[in-house]
Amino acid sequence: MRHVRGGEAAVCALAVEGVKAIFGIPGAHALPLFDALLDAPQIRRITARHEQGAAFMADGYARTSGQIGVCMTSTGPGALNTLAAMGTAYTDSSPVLNIFSQIPTHAIGRDKGYLHELPDQLGMFAQVTGWRARAESVSAIPPLVHEAFTHMRNGRPRPAALEIPVDVLFAEGAATFAAKASRRRTVPDPASVAEAAQMLSEAKKPLVWAGGGVIHSGASNELLRLADTLQAPVLCTRSGRGAVPDNHPLCLGSLATRKSVREYVASCDVLLAVGSRLDASDTSEWKLALPRALVQVDIDPSEIGRNYPVVLGIVSDAREALRGLNSALSQNPLRRSSRASEVAQLKSRVHDQLLERSQVAVRLLEDIRSALPDDGIVVNDVTVCAYWGSFLFQVLAPRTYLYPAGFVTLGFGLPAAIGAKVAHPDRPVLAICGDGGFLYTASELATAVQHETNIVVLLVNDNQFGILEPQQRERFGRTSMIDLRNPDFVALARAFGAHAVRLDSPTDVKAAIRDALARKQPTLLELQADLPHPFEW
Repeated sequence: MRHVRGGEAAVCALAVEGVKAIFGIPGAHALPLFDALLDAPQIRRITARHEQGAAFMADGYARTSGQIGVCMTSTGPGALNTLAAMGTAYTDSSPVLNIFSQIPTHAIGRDKGYLHELPDQLGMFAQVTGWRARAESVSAIPPLVHEAFTHMRNGRPRPAALEIPVDVLFAEGAATFAAKASRRRTVPDPASVAEAAQMLSEAKKPLVWAGGGVIHSGASNELLRLADTLQAPVLCTRSGRGAVPDNHPLCLGSLATRKSVREYVASCDVLLAVGSRLDASDTSEWKLALPRALVQVDIDPSEIGRNYPVVLGIVSDAREALRGLNSALSQNPLRRSSRASEVAQLKSRVHDQLLERSQVAVRLLEDIRSALPDDGIVVNDVTVCAYWGSFLFQVLAPRTYLYPAGFVTLGFGLPAAIGAKVAHPDRPVLAICGDGGFLYTASELATAVQHETNIVVLLVNDNQFGILEPQQRERFGRTSMIDLRNPDFVALARAFGAHAVRLDSPTDVKAAIRDALARKQPTLLELQADLPHPFEW
């Protein structure tokens, strides 16, 4: 037990949990939190320029490190500015802890007219968190931090919110710090595993669907072993990309919505879906016809059978379930013919179709891939170039391809890339942004410069919200409010202190990225390009 101020109690509890970085912006009510960080040198402090950016940074840190990302903000507008980013983390099951201050305890809910007062600040986070609480005393802070980490490390990793009133942050009191919250993996029912193994061993054309749960569980090796045993091709959701390397002979990447692949999926007889909700985006709003027998593995029991009927549901951590399946299948070794040629033919067909649609886009994504090492991290904003990347970019390792898949949130790319770089300072990090999305959080370039996070931003500028152009034209025959008058992005980036280059052609991208990665400062590469959509409308 220690006698500490409330802000110190919170920071010490975070240190116990192994937190290495905090992203945030100080505010008058939250000052004790930020003061206490000065006495915790093991925690890196990253000052964002907007609270939304801070929460996106924490999300990028979490997605690429596998650890919990933490942001700190102040009361009222400071806290609420994080809501879009928290919604992004919630939808994509990313473990982000948001700690924010509150008006004095005695005034909460009384509508007295305090600075930054809201009727129910914590309630505003009810729809974007899996856990939330208010600390009403100094002694309550460490147990609540511990509880938040316990929730995020176990089960589905939803984000969490901890509200601490200003009087509690300034108060002094006794605090007890528990040991670091542990992770307890949910194990599957053995009978269900045996039944699933039997179905898969008897299948003529099994197929595997890998979602973000495989990434979160660290189950890539187990998934690869299963796919090789069954000779089952593997589809990945956008959140599951990298679960199996795209250059693996059985990996179909995230091509499920392409016409030729849709037909192939329907021709298979058993589908094993692991750690995926089978959501609207990955299934063309559930128009994708799945094999007649679906076995679904998910750590969240509410997701079993939510979007497609299952013949067997297994509530389990992905790694534990895959280990069980591998063990069961090893009892009676299978002799399966290779299906690598099927996969190669499908991928070649899709590649040729995309090449017919835009040689520029295809070559651009291939050049981006060749400019980065296998473990280079790519963070996507919501932009046409990133849409092409969802089909074309080869993801070769887990946690190296970030995309706001569920909420599809503009402005994610730049700040999430900063978070990724803080998590992995020795690895290249590239953000792919459009001009519209970049301007949502462009001020975070100042954060990147100040904290020497030498990320590279590839800004593909089409002077519009280009994602919406074909949708408007198809539905209405005209466009509305999508054209943009942009600043001089190169001059803007240089004003922040970043290196910046305007590229003359897509063919310049590969060399420019390689040059930027060798620099010790953030770099913005602006490419003027109007890419068509890759979708089959």
